Amino acid sequence: MNVIDGDSLIVSCQTYEGILGIVGVDAPEIGQEYGTESRKCLEKLTPVDSKIFVKQIDLRTKRGEVISYNGYKVSSRLISQGCAWVNAKVKTPNTYLKKLEKLAKKQKLGLWSKSNKMPPWEFRKRYNIVDNEGDWRKPNVNLGNIGGENKRNSYIESLYSNYRECYVTERNKALKGVKSPLYFGTLKIMAEMHAEEVCAPLRTRK
Repeated sequence: MNVIDGDSLIVSCQTYEGILGIVGVDAPEIGQEYGTESRKCLEKLTPVDSKIFVKQIDLRTKRGEVISYNGYKVSSRLISQGCAWVNAKVKTPNTYLKKLEKLAKKQKLGLWSKSNKMPPWEFRKRYNIVDNEGDWRKPNVNLGNIGGENKRNSYIESLYSNYRECYVTERNKALKGVKSPLYFGTLKIMAEMHAEEVCAPLRTRK
């Protein structure tokens, strides 16, 4: 139904409808270097309205194994193309994924071609972002990291000229491609919360 970032989708399956993270991978966040490119990788592998196969959904973590419309394991493709990292939270990571990551790193593919390769889990910790497929980004409340907060604010201010432009654009991006009336109401609220938080640095701009 939609692609949120490089490792999470909005899906409508027989037994589950909502946000689903791809198990085994951890992609750069939107706003982080290579975050937008990572999202585009997933969009190519799972185009909106395409048929996918999802297995082993963990309703607690809201993650599952995703097979693309043409039969490819999405996690493997994301790692082999340098679009994501192997998820560091997994205690015993998939050895095949680790091999693919090592190869992509050696060939400097995707995010491995960038100079500032900050792992997404470090980025989330720095900016106090919750890694939960059921939640959108949370505001930074770590006063000890005010320098990082200023960097993030400057990035948002460089993208939009005013709060309204930012809000409408971010909200529409979050809702892009969603057609299911069953989930739209909940997603609309989440999209509005997301837009308000992201665009907060621009509140003083009319």
